[in-house]
Amino acid sequence: MAKFVPVYVGTAAADWTVSSVRIDVPAELTVSEADRYYPLSDIVWRGDPPGDRRQQVATLMQEAVIDGLVHLRGGQDVYMELAVTRFHSVTERARAAIGGVHNIEFNLSVFDAETGLQIVGPLPMDASLNAFGGADAIKADQRGETQKVRIRRHLTEFMRIELPGDGIFDLPEEMDDAAAQTVETEES
Repeated sequence: MAKFVPVYVGTAAADWTVSSVRIDVPAELTVSEADRYYPLSDIVWRGDPPGDRRQQVATLMQEAVIDGLVHLRGGQDVYMELAVTRFHSVTERARAAIGGVHNIEFNLSVFDAETGLQIVGPLPMDASLNAFGGADAIKADQRGETQKVRIRRHLTEFMRIELPGDGIFDLPEEMDDAAAQTVETEES
């Protein structure tokens, strides 16, 4: 049976300056353009016009993660790699009717920028977010809060919470305990 133990990545992040972020969206991840309530696929994305969904997901995540880590100004230069394992947003049909969940899952690894040695990870991260549906989705769009805007803002905030650093970025009181990420380990 598996158990979960907390890993406080934020503590280590206090001494980091992120020199680059690399997003890997593996070719083996399946992509669906089907307008079903829940396509069985790894990547479902409708926040951009039709195109290379892997590239769109990589660009969105890159921008959000970089914005979420600018507060880190420690003494050790690092680079981060995020390997996407799932980016399953909602289809037009699901959004028009019921909404759902934007499943955003990836593995995070941190490397020393000078030596290339891995410092942390890979850690499984789940940055999933509830997706609006029906009238809520329409109202959100009218406010300019599209799926892309919501997910980008959420990912930025998620990275700030997970890697709070040395206090340059002050977390709201209600988020103080959110810096712990659980990692599945085998029970002995």
